[in-house]
Amino acid sequence: MIMPQAPELSVYAARRLAAAGRYVFTWPITAYLTDVLLLARCATGRTYHDCRADAWGQFHDGHLICTSAICFAEQCGPYWCLHTASGSVYVVVTFAAWDGRPSLTRWLASVARGRAPTPAGRH
Repeated sequence: MIMPQAPELSVYAARRLAAAGRYVFTWPITAYLTDVLLLARCATGRTYHDCRADAWGQFHDGHLICTSAICFAEQCGPYWCLHTASGSVYVVVTFAAWDGRPSLTRWLASVARGRAPTPAGRH
């Protein structure tokens, strides 16, 4: 089976990804995400340096991912960390050009109104 090539990172995204890899986070990081968009309580984007990458190509750099439900988000220095119902922690390296950052703003606003938390165990 031939796997499609992931698009190349922009210079900006490559620099942010390298800097995020050097940043000291409080939590163990599952993966770094680029082109992130929050939608339906989950985040979509391209995964890089995923600790679950395997020999068969699953979770390899550049693959599209849809996370499990986001339980909470926190700003860690210049990055946002997304904590999911499955226990993963994703670092947002870049947001999607169209509606990426506003999607986080909307998610944070819905949490503030008490509408976004995910029921325990649901992912």
